[in-house]
Amino acid sequence: AKDSAAAGKMDRIESEQIHFHQKVRSAMKELAAKYPERIHTFDASQPQPVVFRDAITVVNEKLD
Repeated sequence: AKDSAAAGKMDRIESEQIHFHQKVRSAMKELAAKYPERIHTFDASQPQPVVFRDAITVVNEKLD
């Protein structure tokens, strides 16, 4: 998959239609609401270092 991405090819998941991705996102949002202690969401529209920092913060909180 990594080689395909580097070559500009889409994998099976990336090749799915938008409806598929919307259903997956909706299901994941429901799970995150139901299990907030287990599933965290992050604003991935932020710069990558911010998303990384936020993820590391959550992981560190879980490890403490």
